[in-house]
Amino acid sequence: MKHFLTLCFIICQLSYYGVSQTLSLQECLKEALRNNYSIETERIDRQISINNYQKERSKYLPQISGNLTYFNYPGDLPLYIFPETEGSVISEGTSRGVYPVPLGLRNNYTIGLNFEQTLFDADYFLKTKSSELIQSTNQLMIEKTEEEIIFTVAKTYFEILKTQKKSDLIYFNQKRLEKSEKIVRTQIENQIAQPIELEELQIRQKQLDIQLQKLKSGLAKQTNYLKFLMGHSLDETLELVMDSTDFTGLSDTSSIDQNPSKILLKKNILANELRQKSIINEKLPELKAFAYLKIQSQGENINPFSEQQYWYNPSTIGLTLDIPIMNGFKRNTRLENLRLEQEKNKILAEQSDQYLKMTYQNNISDLQINKSTLEEKKLDLEIQKKIFNQKKDMFDHNLVTIHELFEQEAKLITAENEKVDAYFDYFIAQLDLLKTTGALKQLLK
Repeated sequence: MKHFLTLCFIICQLSYYGVSQTLSLQECLKEALRNNYSIETERIDRQISINNYQKERSKYLPQISGNLTYFNYPGDLPLYIFPETEGSVISEGTSRGVYPVPLGLRNNYTIGLNFEQTLFDADYFLKTKSSELIQSTNQLMIEKTEEEIIFTVAKTYFEILKTQKKSDLIYFNQKRLEKSEKIVRTQIENQIAQPIELEELQIRQKQLDIQLQKLKSGLAKQTNYLKFLMGHSLDETLELVMDSTDFTGLSDTSSIDQNPSKILLKKNILANELRQKSIINEKLPELKAFAYLKIQSQGENINPFSEQQYWYNPSTIGLTLDIPIMNGFKRNTRLENLRLEQEKNKILAEQSDQYLKMTYQNNISDLQINKSTLEEKKLDLEIQKKIFNQKKDMFDHNLVTIHELFEQEAKLITAENEKVDAYFDYFIAQLDLLKTTGALKQLLK
């Protein structure tokens, strides 16, 4: 019973604080693509767009409607007024002047079934092309959103690891200061060092504490943002595994032609062409077939099944040819606006192409610079470590003062932070290149 209660307590604690997960970059990306809110809304928008297209195409299917109508003439019945000559004939000479004739009876019923079917509409043939274009554009919008999510998640992932690494450096430097503090206390007891040197050490320790608190605060915000991107609970504990794979090779087989923004602009140009053709087709006639099947009854009695009720069948079938003749300048104005938009789209496409080429060259240059910087920072760190170890050994033997040791320690800390910055800047530069070439999904493989 005691073990059972202990197990229940552990499970409750895990439920309250969240279950810890260890995730690699690839796992973070897959989680985000599976759970991200923006991608879900894009998928819903895609389905809405498909439904709207189906609604537009439905007008080419048979249209069937039914109706049932009853009306009553509470006052006078409708009249048809015959001229005097015709009225005299109809009334067999009893009428003097115009002759009014009542039309119909007071109670009227109509039961109808209406059919309509479009036989020819030039727009129908454009709808198929539009459907393919809409579906491919919607899919591209989803892919563009996915690429944006991949970039943001990957960048946040590396920023978290960078903050963690800097926090580890502070922990390490704090341990180093603690050892130096013990040495200084011994030196003060032996009257080799002054108490002010111990105070300086304590101040440096407080400075490191403040830096660590700032890093922890920033790390919590970055981690919560990553959880949000992945659709995870904020109570969940995440542990990231560093993926030190070099991604530069992933963009070698890609080009800026695969960039989603560039492809979307091309789709806009195609969509504009279809809209222009649709407006031109408005000049063409539209042919529809119809059948209006109905039965009507009239009588003085409200009961439609009485013996005095008269039933008849005025059904009609036929064709309607709708021929546009003139609508002012509305169609021409719309067409001219679309042509201007098309010109604008082509300018934007050219601008985008030039921008991507420039960005690609900048990415390559930045990548090379970051790689060289990383190698230089690694070498500088090794040198600063050697110098610090020499100073530390000399300090332990009272050959240098604590100030000289602090000066070299400051250089070492700077070198450590610069190496961490350079290391993660190199990965961010790789992400920038993959984003420009449209190859970010290669990170999932």
